[in-house]
Amino acid sequence: MPARKYKTLRVFERPETLAGATFRQIFVRDLGHAEPTILLTNDPHSTHVKLVTRYAQRMLIEKALSDAVRFFHMDAFSSVPTFSRATRIS
Repeated sequence: MPARKYKTLRVFERPETLAGATFRQIFVRDLGHAEPTILLTNDPHSTHVKLVTRYAQRMLIEKALSDAVRFFHMDAFSSVPTFSRATRIS
């Protein structure tokens, strides 16, 4: 990310237990948002850098899909179309 205001991210991690399973809860500051970004993962082996990079890539994809939905009104495609009944001429 070449045009970042902050070159170094601040990361804090703590384990979290939900429904008997242990997760990694990662707080990331200085991503360009006012509030910290919170990631919750069950991947115990990936580094913070890998997780934040994957998050950023997914957010780019999600933003592109959101823009496409807004531009093409793709939510209209999810509704059931009405078809006229064709009459059979014998």
